[in-house]
This record gives sequence, structure tokens and C-alpha cells, in this order.
Amino acid sequence: MRIIEEVNPDKVNITRYSKRPGTSAMKLYDMPDRIKKERSRIVTQMWLRMASERNRRLLGRCLWMLVTEQGKGSSMKARTENYTGVVILGKPPLGSW
Repeated sequence: MRIIEEVNPDKVNITRYSKRPGTSAMKLYDMPDRIKKERSRIVTQMWLRMASERNRRLLGRCLWMLVTEQGKGSSMKARTENYTGVVILGKPPLGSW
């Protein structure tokens, strides 16, 4: 958690450990799922708070983004240069910047 707070990455892959057949880790003690779920929940909440703070700093700014898919209603979805998801009102063409 300290490393995530220090680095403040744009994305975090939070994956719970699971044993893999044929690895030496297969023989190690595996903690109960409830503990893994709780730890995963804590790290996810921490990262969502950090992402919200980072995204708030972008409000009102003009950013380059690639329109990637149809959104709901009259909106489209896009990705910024660092892969942050953005909802755009209107119907710019797919693949446009």
C-alpha cells in the first residue's frame, strides 16, 4: 500500500493470489479467501480515492483522447493518453481524437 501511495499510478491491477499447479508456491500456505477479499477491498478503496483526487485535478482541462466506443444514450467513451476512461457527450466518430 505504501508503494501505491508513493507512486500514485494511473492504473492498479488488484488480483488476489491463487495457487498455480506446478509451481513451488503450490505447496505454501494459502490464507483464507475472506482475508484476501478484505485486503483486495482495502487496496481497491485506497486506489479509487487516489484516482478520484487525480481526476478532480483534470476538471476543466482540455485533453487529447481517442474515441473508443459507443456510450449510453448520446455519449461516447474515450481514453486519454494514459488510458484514463472519459465519457464524452455527443457523437464524435469512433477512432477520432
